[in-house]
Amino acid sequence: MAVSLEEEEVTHLKPRENGERQN
Repeated sequence: MAVSLEEEEVTHLKPRENGERQN
């Protein structure tokens, strides 16, 4: 799982997408 710093910020801003990616 290569997550860039910018990607992490996006995931924090969009918890829904983060949940789908993590799950």
